[in-house]
Amino acid sequence: MGATVRCGYRNAESNVKGASRFLAETKKALYEKVASPAASPLFRWDFSEAEVVHTYVYEQEVRNKTDMGRSLGGTPGGMGQEMSAKGALLIKSQGDGTAELVLKDMKMSMKMDIGEGEPKTMEQKMPPFVAQGMKEET
Repeated sequence: MGATVRCGYRNAESNVKGASRFLAETKKALYEKVASPAASPLFRWDFSEAEVVHTYVYEQEVRNKTDMGRSLGGTPGGMGQEMSAKGALLIKSQGDGTAELVLKDMKMSMKMDIGEGEPKTMEQKMPPFVAQGMKEET
């Protein structure tokens, strides 16, 4: 069994240290080791102005493979699944200390290989997702 998950938010920073435990599967280089900051940086949104929009590109990839036959004591047979999603992530300030989190223009692709013939692929465009009432401290 194994799974790989990669999420990306452009305009964001990563605090990843050391080597990825999925390094062999992804063939990515080692991450440089860096010292931790003396104090954790404080990040806080400012939703005091209405109509301010923070825009990010959202990407997510998930891959997993399972061998259900072997785990159930039967004939070994793997099943693989790959999913990816790409779209826009918006944080829209309402001017009252709250904001809307919006995922839009999300295109999703899923490929399943159940070990019988050609893998099956499904693609679709997702409807916008809106979460209201996001507070500055969350």
